[in-house]
Amino acid sequence: MTLLDSFHPDPDGAALAEGAARWLAQAYRPDPTGFSSEHWAAMAASGWTALRLPDGAGGLALSLAACLPLVAELGAAGLREPVIETALVAAPLAARAGVDPALLGDLAEGRRILVLMDDPALPVAGGAEVTDLLVFDPAAETLRLCPASDVPGDVWQGMDGRCMADRALPAGGLTLLAGAEARAAVAVARAERLACLAAEGCGAMGRALALTARYLSERQQFGKPLAQFQVLQHRLADMLVERELSQSMAAILVPGAAPPPAAMQDRAVAHLARALRLVGEAAIQLHGGMGMTDEMEIGRVFKRMLHLATALGGESAPRNRITRALQARIDEETTA
Repeated sequence: MTLLDSFHPDPDGAALAEGAARWLAQAYRPDPTGFSSEHWAAMAASGWTALRLPDGAGGLALSLAACLPLVAELGAAGLREPVIETALVAAPLAARAGVDPALLGDLAEGRRILVLMDDPALPVAGGAEVTDLLVFDPAAETLRLCPASDVPGDVWQGMDGRCMADRALPAGGLTLLAGAEARAAVAVARAERLACLAAEGCGAMGRALALTARYLSERQQFGKPLAQFQVLQHRLADMLVERELSQSMAAILVPGAAPPPAAMQDRAVAHLARALRLVGEAAIQLHGGMGMTDEMEIGRVFKRMLHLATALGGESAPRNRITRALQARIDEETTA
């Protein structure tokens, strides 16, 4: 397997990821619109939409750690449908919040698509295919369930081809949790989403590395493959080192019994955001200008990597928090 197996070995997760890799390679092609009903039905039939839902709702009741190798495969394939946002983040949150079992059953079967809207300032994953929203109102400290039709918004496609929507914070909906319970539940969902973004990023980096290695072995200069030039071998080695280190950083972000210290999480996020940018830029440089054309898969992978680097939180924000924390410690020790 490609991600986190040495940290979280799980036979179910390994089998799930292996089957997913085969289907993605043989049958999946990113839909130009950002969403394919046919692909979604096939993924639901494979149980992807039921991964983290309880047995009583027709789910597989898998842990997040068991699903992360699958997430890495989705990152490698550039999946555009909101499987991660729905099945791995919003659906388990809905189950923990006590939504109607009938809704959970529909989610497990792929008949409804639920996403989390936890920051009114940020776009929400998914477009017109989304049927329901879990809305966290930070001011009122409530988690509410709303039909997506009651929360209109402008749908657009990001640079990586995925559908997003700018939705206004709704006033209505069914309140599921309030106060400290709502904050705690959303905090868990955010931590799980961060782990998924990290795993997806590692999968995308692995794909970028594989595509670049293949390209250099096929292209020739001065009568021999580019892969035989030592300077290019060193660039590939640098990309590989960044990806391997990123897998360790991704493992830090997997939610466990106790969350990682804030400083450690910031270091992991900063490294991942930096690695996604560096590996992506190196892959494009080694492909040349044609790497950014629509005909080249590496261009699509690179665009997704740039999006993931931003979605994780970027490099600057976590590094600034680390710097402020260190400065506060220095000031405290100086004045002691």
